[in-house]
Amino acid sequence: MRRSLRAAAAVAAAIALCGPVAPAAQARLLPSESSLVITAYDPTDETWPVVAEMTLKCAPEGGSHPDAREACATLDWVDGDFTALEPLPVACVLIYQPVIVEVGGNWRDRVVSFEAEYPNLCVAGAESEGIFTFPEPPTGSCTPECAHPAE
Repeated sequence: MRRSLRAAAAVAAAIALCGPVAPAAQARLLPSESSLVITAYDPTDETWPVVAEMTLKCAPEGGSHPDAREACATLDWVDGDFTALEPLPVACVLIYQPVIVEVGGNWRDRVVSFEAEYPNLCVAGAESEGIFTFPEPPTGSCTPECAHPAE
């Protein structure tokens, strides 16, 4: 009984000294309303290696997506329906390096999944209103194009 009273007193003292949790810190602690994993695979290899992968969290925005705020706004506009995304007017290189993009996770109160094949990563980004625009690989790392250069 004494230990629990001491522990409760210590917790109360810590809260009194630290004050309430700041709103920004609270936002980081709360789970996202929507959380998606977006993965691109190479379907030309029988092992289907991962070419690129990122996370997208909305409400609050976050994850490894290069433009989470814009991606979340776009998905909000179509209510998480990946089939309703419109192509962007983007010029992509004409290198055929097919990828299959797979999405899994939750959008608001429902589980979502989506899968589509694209001629290359650039087209995947363009045809998904930028949702499937993956972060640039770190400097010095090899992209699929340099690993298998066009002849």
